Amino acid sequence: MATVTRAADPGRRSSHASPTASAVRRAATAVPAPTPAVTARAVPRLDWVDMSRGVAVVAVVLFHASIGHYYGMTHSEPGVVAWWDRVNQIITTVRMPLLFTISGMLAAGKIRRGFRGGRAIEAAVTNYYLYAVWLLAFGLMLLLAGERTVPFEVDALSTYLREFYLPNSPLWYVFALAVYIVGFTALRRVHAGLVLGGLLAVHLVSTQLFTLESPLWTRVLSFAIYFGFGVYGGRIMRQFAARPIFAALAAGGAYLAYQHLGMTRLMSLSTPSLPDAMSVLALYVFSGLAMIGATGMLARVGAYAAVGRFVGRHTLGIYVLHIPVIVVIDLGAFGPFGLLRDLVATTPWVDVLYPMIITLIIVPICIGLQMLAPKIGLRFLFEMPAPIRDTVESIRVHLGERRPVAALEEARKGNA
Repeated sequence: MATVTRAADPGRRSSHASPTASAVRRAATAVPAPTPAVTARAVPRLDWVDMSRGVAVVAVVLFHASIGHYYGMTHSEPGVVAWWDRVNQIITTVRMPLLFTISGMLAAGKIRRGFRGGRAIEAAVTNYYLYAVWLLAFGLMLLLAGERTVPFEVDALSTYLREFYLPNSPLWYVFALAVYIVGFTALRRVHAGLVLGGLLAVHLVSTQLFTLESPLWTRVLSFAIYFGFGVYGGRIMRQFAARPIFAALAAGGAYLAYQHLGMTRLMSLSTPSLPDAMSVLALYVFSGLAMIGATGMLARVGAYAAVGRFVGRHTLGIYVLHIPVIVVIDLGAFGPFGLLRDLVATTPWVDVLYPMIITLIIVPICIGLQMLAPKIGLRFLFEMPAPIRDTVESIRVHLGERRPVAALEEARKGNA
């Protein structure tokens, strides 16, 4: 994979407003055919990034294991469901906002290099491909479940087909990534302040139009601003990960915002006022920065860094597989899962700890299945097949050849 180098010092500009015909021809010949994908300078992996992403995804598993499995069990301890519901509501402040923020940070390089100069097209198509494949898998899960209740339900074939463009399943996050990469890449030349200002307006309008009970596709609108924070705020996040004092200040800000809102207003099913919507946004941002600071400190300890790195690099498998795994556990009262179910109904301490116990079981199962898939011919569940990837690359090459000067400029900015 070749790297397009800088053709000239960006500080030395020609006095002409646009390149001459000869300059265009020289630039065209400078781009090999087929145009190679641009690669950025090698950047070392940051353990706190993997750990933050891992924390967010594990929180997603805890939430879905609670609402889709634990809450419906027979309990030995009264009030335990209400207690865990409160815990999950608090964790909401860092779950999806942090996951989108880290995803935006990781996609920032692709977005900066543009459609012709980098991997933005491939990344967007890959995410939608994964969304479609796992939506089909969820459909198969519905057929196998029959009349039994599972977390993902549709009432008709037309409703299921609508999922391919209006997601209303836990897979909506994967769909959102595809949309965001296309949208942010298209807006990459617009000033970051204008983009974030527009996203703030979209966020506030969507909070006035939709509630927690609205279809999940509406969250693609309201959560775009967190992805934007990741795209444009990587330097800020690195500062919070490196300096514990910043993380402490962010935690203080989150506490104040939470105290202002209270749990009743935070989780209200009614439309929030604009001041409350801004307070929720501030709470989510402060909570995310505080968690980044916490993972930044934990990542300095070798054992924690190793675990965080391992989990964070398998978040795709955890995210797409945890719902099917929960369904299997919930529908099958056999073996150790049957024993655990009996203990929840008879032993208070198991009842209280069960969501954490089952989450610590589900996550390794998902990681193991993801690692096993390529060995049994199921690589396509986690990677876009080569023919599709080659087709996407040929489209990128074609775009680069049509506008080679622009492709070189995108490459230069992406490597800057």
